Amino acid sequence: MDERIVMMSDTVMAALIGATGAVAAAFMAATAQIVVACVNKRTIKTPEPQLPAAPKDQRRENQDKGMHGGGVGIFLAIVVILLLAVGVFGFVRLNDEIKNGVLVAAATIIAALILRRKELKFMKRTKSVFLVIPVAGALLGIGVAKARQALEPTSLTAPVCISNNYYPSGYMGDAEGENKKGTDPIDLNDQWTQNCHSDPTCIKIVYHPFSNKWAGVYWQYPDSNWGDEAGRKIVGAKKLVFWARGEHGVELVSFKVGGINKKKYRDSLDRSLGPLKLTTDWKQYQIDLSDADTSSVIGAFAWSASAKGNPDGLTFYLEGICFSK
Repeated sequence: MDERIVMMSDTVMAALIGATGAVAAAFMAATAQIVVACVNKRTIKTPEPQLPAAPKDQRRENQDKGMHGGGVGIFLAIVVILLLAVGVFGFVRLNDEIKNGVLVAAATIIAALILRRKELKFMKRTKSVFLVIPVAGALLGIGVAKARQALEPTSLTAPVCISNNYYPSGYMGDAEGENKKGTDPIDLNDQWTQNCHSDPTCIKIVYHPFSNKWAGVYWQYPDSNWGDEAGRKIVGAKKLVFWARGEHGVELVSFKVGGINKKKYRDSLDRSLGPLKLTTDWKQYQIDLSDADTSSVIGAFAWSASAKGNPDGLTFYLEGICFSK
């Protein structure tokens, strides 16, 4: 039932944004015609009243109309190019909903140019225009939203776990440089089988402080992605839950979701938890994402620990790291 409500609200939102985009586009098209008409009126002298137009005068009148139509067309073509640059190529950072509205506006202007040439009779009726534009925009908004979702193979829907979707590849602090997975100062074994919580395997992490006096690991998508490539969109996630325990019950560890933001692509959220003092018993923790933007998640999960809080190093375990509703 909840899923249907969410889907319905998303559809209504897409329709409203599409209708708004269509009305805005129609307003821009009308404004362009008025501006070009005013410019032409100032630059072209009004002929004095005379007898019915001779063929030469008629040609002049047709040329004036052509100049007016050409000016409007060029202006609207530039607007369409700018809108497509924003909506498709992302030259301006906008959320997905606004991008949908921008694409609807571009489509509406293109349709207006085509209909203007066709000179459809029903479009000359003011009442019909007021009805057709928002309704067509709403339908376009829904269609654009669905198409964008279908073209996003990196989109995930909660509940979903990070296993096989994100990879522990973002080594930080003492783990950077020549220190690789499976070597000091960090040993990360994601196929540990002893004393796990409920799954056959869990994650064992051993950290020995080194020169930087701190370390951490990000689970990233794609593998080793610090922002050079796009992350995943996670739909419907309200929290990230995970199980953790320490080897001795004195380990101090911090956890987070997102926070990668130094390059072209960035996490759309940054939420932290801790530092937490782990116990020797498995305990479930969660990071609240109820009001977070999960449209771009490169670093789905990360842990970090310092030598100050763990002077002798630490060993701890993780299991069941999942985005939940």
